[in-house]
Amino acid sequence: LMLGIASLLAIAATVIAGPLAFVALASGHAARLVARGTIPPVPHAALIGAIFVLLADLVAARAFPVILPAGVATAVIGAPYLIFLVIRQSKVRQRG
Repeated sequence: LMLGIASLLAIAATVIAGPLAFVALASGHAARLVARGTIPPVPHAALIGAIFVLLADLVAARAFPVILPAGVATAVIGAPYLIFLVIRQSKVRQRG
């Protein structure tokens, strides 16, 4: 139930703010994982977000015969990552 609610909230936020705004949600969590801390460092989050958008734009422009918007690639890459984060967080809370 919580996984479904979290997914719906993330979907709603992405629809309202736009697919590229999802990078702000994902890069903070990725920076926290990289830094292995409870608070994500801002420079790490900014760098991870910039790399994520760059890679998404390259994949969207070069991987398919039709040029797709970068937002499509961020959604395709970001959705599984968000699901991974939600599942991981629920497992951590169940143990703790």
